[in-house]
Amino acid sequence: MNAATLIDHARRAEARAPGPCGCTKTPLDGWQSQPLSLDETQLREIGTLAPENDPEPTFSEYLPGKTNYWSADAPIAPRYFPYNRCGVWECSVCGLFICATRKAAATSSIAGFARCARI
Repeated sequence: MNAATLIDHARRAEARAPGPCGCTKTPLDGWQSQPLSLDETQLREIGTLAPENDPEPTFSEYLPGKTNYWSADAPIAPRYFPYNRCGVWECSVCGLFICATRKAAATSSIAGFARCARI
């Protein structure tokens, strides 16, 4: 997924005013570990932020000021860790877009996620 497409998805998600949804029981303002409350069956993968033709993306982080990727105000920087290893998922119930990594190739479980709106 290129930057323009991701930004478009993020803007559309922010413009929506979804009601309460199970995908947001845990705040999504910063990078999070997957909570038990997240029902993965309501998420569908719509793209990836992983760079094409790069089997091992950088572990460098883009963290301005004193943020870390757990910070609520840390930007989503698609070329940097952890987002450069993420899929972009859409909640089928409320339409929210979520950036998420997988625990391992052998499992479909999501390891970490954040709301795709802080670009």
